[in-house]
Amino acid sequence: MCLFHIKQCINRKLQALGLSTAYRESGTLERIVRQLGALSLLPQYNVAPAFRLLRRNLPTDNLENDWMPGVCQKITELFDYYSNEWIDNPLGLDFVNLYDMTEGPRTTNHAEAYHSAQRHYWRSPHMPLGEWLATFQNVQHAEETKIRDVLLLRIEPRPRHPTAIANDEKLQEARRRLEDILDSGTSVEEFWEFVEKYLTRVGAVIGYNVQRDQDTSEELLTTES
Repeated sequence: MCLFHIKQCINRKLQALGLSTAYRESGTLERIVRQLGALSLLPQYNVAPAFRLLRRNLPTDNLENDWMPGVCQKITELFDYYSNEWIDNPLGLDFVNLYDMTEGPRTTNHAEAYHSAQRHYWRSPHMPLGEWLATFQNVQHAEETKIRDVLLLRIEPRPRHPTAIANDEKLQEARRRLEDILDSGTSVEEFWEFVEKYLTRVGAVIGYNVQRDQDTSEELLTTES
């Protein structure tokens, strides 16, 4: 599954529910969306329990949060949408879970860009079969030659963007700290408290940011001794 696709779907649902203004203006709602968007970066067996925990802790008082009437109900509808799409989906949690992907892109953007670039090699969508085959062979030869040259260190592969590398390191560090907690024998309450902080931090790293960077400091991933 693609993190960008999930983020895009959540953003569209926020708009459809009329939550865009509250999302931009409320740090509380921003945190909730960060946590929801980061669920696929939990161990698979923790996803459903974490989702239920987040849902249980959703705000129920619009006035207390300085929200317009109906916002709390719409947030519940956002969680219903997420559950239907990614918790109870027919393909199972394994389809959307990315926790075991420890490095590299967690989106399909590279593949989509590659496939989009293929359009430049064909002059039209409906070519004569012979011309299409000849073009396909040329493209295949060029790709195989490039792959071979990279593997033989004749050419440098395209470098990853520095921001992507930095974010990957942050996700790796967050994962290490989560696994330390899993191995530490901490209490159930302390574990789930840490999970909420982990999701907030990771959600910020993968781009669920609409205002000032809040709650993203390193202390979010520390526990009291």
